[in-house]
Amino acid sequence: MSTRGYIGYYDPKRDRYVGSYCHFGIDNLPEYLLKYYNTFELAKKLVDGGDMSYVGKEIGHKHDFNKPNWNWTLYYHRDRGEPWEATKPKTFLSIIDFADFATRYNVVYVFAGGSWHYLFNKSLVPIETAKSIEEVAEDDRNRQSQGIG
Repeated sequence: MSTRGYIGYYDPKRDRYVGSYCHFGIDNLPEYLLKYYNTFELAKKLVDGGDMSYVGKEIGHKHDFNKPNWNWTLYYHRDRGEPWEATKPKTFLSIIDFADFATRYNVVYVFAGGSWHYLFNKSLVPIETAKSIEEVAEDDRNRQSQGIG
C-alpha cells in the first residue's frame, strides 16, 4: 500500500494555489523537496508536470513508466501516456480550498513564500523551522496510521 500525498505551490502572481498528486516515495519527500526543489521555479516545474507516481531527484525527461530511471520524477501523463485532463495540476483560490481538497491525502506539502511547508489543520507549517525532516515524516506516518489527513 502506498502513502498518498499532494504537492503544491502558491503562485503570488496569480494569487492561486496549484497542486498535483504523488503516489509513492512520501517518506523521502520532505528531504527531496528541500534539497532538489528548493526554489519557486523548481517547485512550480515539478507540480506543473501533473500527477506523478513518485518524485525523483530530477524532473528528468520522458522515460519508460515500467522501467523508470529512479532519479527522475515519474509522471502519469508524460511517462505513462495518461490523458492530460485526468492528470493535470488543480488550481485553488485559497489555502482553505486547497486544504479541503487535500484532506483526502495522507501528507501535503506546499511551496509558499520561498520555502516548503506541510499542511496541518488547514495551516501551512514551515518544514525547516517547525521540525526536523525526520519529525515531519514521523508526524505524517502517525497521521496515516490514525487515518488523519
